[in-house]
Amino acid sequence: MHITANLLFRDTINFFKLKRSTIIIFILLSSSLTLTIDSIITPNIKFTFDLNQLNIDKYYSVLNFFKTLNLDQQKMLLLSSITRSFSLLIGNTLLLGNLIKFIQNTSCNKLTNFFASNNLSFRLFFRLMQLIFITTFITQLGFLSFVIPGMIFFIFFSLSPIILITENKTVFDSIYLSTKIIFQHFKIIIPAITFWLCLKVLIILIISHIKILSEYTELFILNLCMNFISSILIIYLFRFYMLFSKNQK
Repeated sequence: MHITANLLFRDTINFFKLKRSTIIIFILLSSSLTLTIDSIITPNIKFTFDLNQLNIDKYYSVLNFFKTLNLDQQKMLLLSSITRSFSLLIGNTLLLGNLIKFIQNTSCNKLTNFFASNNLSFRLFFRLMQLIFITTFITQLGFLSFVIPGMIFFIFFSLSPIILITENKTVFDSIYLSTKIIFQHFKIIIPAITFWLCLKVLIILIISHIKILSEYTELFILNLCMNFISSILIIYLFRFYMLFSKNQK
């Protein structure tokens, strides 16, 4: 079967329409967990929010801005960034794991309600969390050096969570297979990820300019929007991988 971006997009929309209730529950659960963990372990969160009110644009880079802070502020900002990254890691792992299992069960005509899909084992959850941590770390290094390398890394790693769960591969085998498959079908994957990235930037810009929301409300809405578009992307990628696997048989 010939795979096209238009075909995958139509399949993605149809799947979301049919299973939107369960998918929305996954999104709400992940966003709520992320915000809960963040509010519990992030120290002196008000200081972090106050940084948003500063005119950071006048500095040449984030590193340049970081050097202007005193030692206590630097420690606070660093610890806050680490804990916030940890809460996002847990939330993203839960969303990806449950959503991929849900799509897999649906494709195999198994039970597809929320409770049947929300059954990730600790071992699988931990492996998926390792995978997301490694790929996110490499991707962020790429974005820090220049935008293009970060985007390329993200594209090549995008199938790795699906391969890890559906094929029960190791973390590095999943990354390798994802890179190999994407290299052969780069033109099919890049439109979806480019659209996802542009939409992500647009949402951040819109929410950052809404001043009437409280900080926690702003974070929650931002997480909801990010998880929503990430869910659409995962459905698209899973559908691609399913058709790719069929064509290999």
